[in-house]
Amino acid sequence: MQSPGHRFFDRPQGFTLLEILLAIFIFSIVISALYGSYAATFRVIDTVEQQATAYRQARIAMARITEDLESSYYSEQVTDKEPFVGSEGEVQGMRADTLRFVSKAHLVFSDEELAAGKAQIFYDVQEDETGGVLALYRHDIPELTTVPNEESDGLLLCDNLLEVSFSYFDSAGNEQSSWDAADSGFEEKTARERIPQMVAIRLRFKNASKPEEPYTFMTSTVLPISRKS
Repeated sequence: MQSPGHRFFDRPQGFTLLEILLAIFIFSIVISALYGSYAATFRVIDTVEQQATAYRQARIAMARITEDLESSYYSEQVTDKEPFVGSEGEVQGMRADTLRFVSKAHLVFSDEELAAGKAQIFYDVQEDETGGVLALYRHDIPELTTVPNEESDGLLLCDNLLEVSFSYFDSAGNEQSSWDAADSGFEEKTARERIPQMVAIRLRFKNASKPEEPYTFMTSTVLPISRKS
């Protein structure tokens, strides 16, 4: 028969301070590893979402601009109402070009509007409300009596941009950063020569994950050169 004292010392003992500290240390390592894994996963998800958004906006914007240019119209007499003007611009140190021309690609959003006819198309760039990035707007004026301006309402094509630039190529293949069909240098040229043969477009979107590697998209379109006035 065991003595009471012997039974007392055989009774299970609690955790020591060292064991508790060791358990906390191991637990913190496991939690840190899990958190790091989850954080890396969420970073990848954010990056993929940013890329998808940039690609989607670029695709829509490029398709719209290309269709407008492919439907562009010009006549023998280039006026303020039927222009082709591409201006090089800058907003907060970022390239922000504008482009204005006449096109038959007028967008109709109401049953009361007529789809046919010419319209002035005006692309302008403004600083986004959040600041630090640009937004590209498309203005569509069906009546050729008003010169569109950047203060009028426009359709937002894409935002989160760092650059919007247009380049123009003449019949000899020379590249220019701006173009004005009403310029005095075109007075002796035909209507065909007053309009660029090709327009190149470049959009650069902000990459929040890697600011030094913005998402860049480029395309070019050949303008119609045999359209009659």
